[in-house]
Amino acid sequence: MNTAVHRLVLEAFRGPAPEGTEGAHMDGNKLNNRVDNLAWVTAKVNAQHREQHGTTARGERFWSARLTSDKVRELRRRYAAGESAQSMAVEFGVSRHSAWKAATGRSWQHVK
Repeated sequence: MNTAVHRLVLEAFRGPAPEGTEGAHMDGNKLNNRVDNLAWVTAKVNAQHREQHGTTARGERFWSARLTSDKVRELRRRYAAGESAQSMAVEFGVSRHSAWKAATGRSWQHVK
């Protein structure tokens, strides 16, 4: 079993996780596993904390992202100029659907 350090610290000093909670780093630093920086919170609250700290796995921060913000801007520029999502998909190494979603703003919505 591969248990995260912050979870072990929380369980040791705060007891088992209450139903429906997960461990959160209150300062947004995953390396700070001091008990005073950890808390059991709901998934919704933890997501809000990640937004506040700027640590949400979105766009390039997502572990499997193949695009970057700059590539998405390029996709959008070229799509608006009439280039097909299919032709760009091959060039950018993504599926046609992924290229289309990025180019039309249905994904990567945080990129302006």
